[in-house]
Amino acid sequence: MGRAMSVHRIARSAPAPTASTPTLPIAPQGRMLVRRGWRARVHLGALLAVAVQTLGTFGCGGASMPASALVHNDAGAALLAEGALDRAEARLRLALEFAPHLPEAWANLGLVSLARGALEQAEGQLRAALSLREDFPQAWGDLGVVLERRGRDDEARAAYARALALDPARVLPRAALARSLARSGRLEAARAQLLRLVELAPDDAESAGLLAWCELRLGRPTAAGEVAAAALERVPDAAAPRLVRGVLRARDGELDASVADLEAVLGDPVLGREAAIRLAAVGVFRGRAADALAAMESLLQATPDDPAVRLVAARAALVLGEAERAVRHAHTALAHAPDLAAARHVLVEACRPGGVAGCPSLGRPGSRGP
Repeated sequence: MGRAMSVHRIARSAPAPTASTPTLPIAPQGRMLVRRGWRARVHLGALLAVAVQTLGTFGCGGASMPASALVHNDAGAALLAEGALDRAEARLRLALEFAPHLPEAWANLGLVSLARGALEQAEGQLRAALSLREDFPQAWGDLGVVLERRGRDDEARAAYARALALDPARVLPRAALARSLARSGRLEAARAQLLRLVELAPDDAESAGLLAWCELRLGRPTAAGEVAAAALERVPDAAAPRLVRGVLRARDGELDASVADLEAVLGDPVLGREAAIRLAAVGVFRGRAADALAAMESLLQATPDDPAVRLVAARAALVLGEAERAVRHAHTALAHAPDLAAARHVLVEACRPGGVAGCPSLGRPGSRGP
């Protein structure tokens, strides 16, 4: 659903940014700090979009920094944007030799470390920047990215929220917050952020697709379909809205069209797994239960407790006449999602009179199948 990395550069002037500011490089010219970014991806869609943002006239407590510090910071930012990490670090450390209290240089060093995967070091450098300038929304957003990559999702969401409290117009932390909320199952909260996000960035088809997914999961298929269709008009190959359309087509019995959409999303690094689960579910109804069961049990090797995968596996096993295996998968699905009615239906079907012998003795819910 995203990581972005933004750099802090210095320019004499720049137009006021908007949510749809294009990702055009801004040459260093003077004393206005400007941030640039690049696009990358995370859970359930792209985590962050790229933007160019103006920070404001640079100064620390009214005192100007040495010109050399500004020059080296700008040069480091440009090298960072080009991926020349060693040279970028050298320039940024030179900037800090001239001006040890330059928060933008510390923040850019944090982005160098993030690009290298040195997350602990990146966190320390971004916190150093924030200790020098607490009202630094971009650094709070970047810190959120680092914390999320370190698996500290609650802290990451707090950092994104802090960035938005300082500047509600920022698209990057709002997109990250929405995706994090969606991944954690807080769909109403994610939807609230996404509704604001699509107003700020109406051309962001992936965020619109995630909004459609939230609508679908919240039991609003009509709204989901409308949002997904509008997003696909703008970006026909956008993964998130195409996934939603594929699911809705399957519900409407348009199985071939559904398969076309879902197969198109399989290669997506974030949504591919969700597409595979849905594709297997469609496969059960298309007479390909054996392939569906094999695909789901392959996924279970990595995530044995995933109730959605267990449910599809249970349905496939039941269609294949493997009632005992169906029961085991359904029991495990219910152990992790007790309200999953479809898994209970599988149990009823498999354990009805004439079903699998000794069904009650298969164990308590939560016993795992192969």
